[in-house]
Amino acid sequence: LEDRYLRRGRLLGLGSLEVQDEKRDGYTVQTTGLTLQVGLHERALDRWQLRYVLEDNRFSDVTLDRSALDELLLSGGSGQRLDPIRLGAVIGSFVIDRRDDPFKPSLGWVVRSEAGVWSSVLASQASFVRLTGSATRLFPIGRRFTFVGGVRLGWSKTFGGGTAVPLSKRFFA
Repeated sequence: LEDRYLRRGRLLGLGSLEVQDEKRDGYTVQTTGLTLQVGLHERALDRWQLRYVLEDNRFSDVTLDRSALDELLLSGGSGQRLDPIRLGAVIGSFVIDRRDDPFKPSLGWVVRSEAGVWSSVLASQASFVRLTGSATRLFPIGRRFTFVGGVRLGWSKTFGGGTAVPLSKRFFA
């Protein structure tokens, strides 16, 4: 559901439902969620977005051996990290986009940043903060090729008695 005319067309409002299966090394996570967001139109060069996300995560097809489970998934206190978990968050993002074409860029750069808070006040069963950022630079090499280089960074930390960031929101390389 989209409303492209909030505040006389200056803002874009969006509501979406999500059902997703994401396969990762050692497990699969099924996510069912709802997102409500407001922000600047996607065509703006500098744009921001604020969204509320509520999702349920369920884990299946776990192929990690028992020692990996004990070390990775159960670390940080009581509770099974593979139990279904509800996560509620407010997430803000900001993008600065200086690419020559949004669909097939060959020159320019783009910087993205995001900050999110998950808390029981937001209907979450885990309390943590998460910051992410990325920067990408593009430049043409001749007429047929484009060189692309980038960096991504992320940080997360529990608060308010939280013992571990949920598996579905951890960073993996």
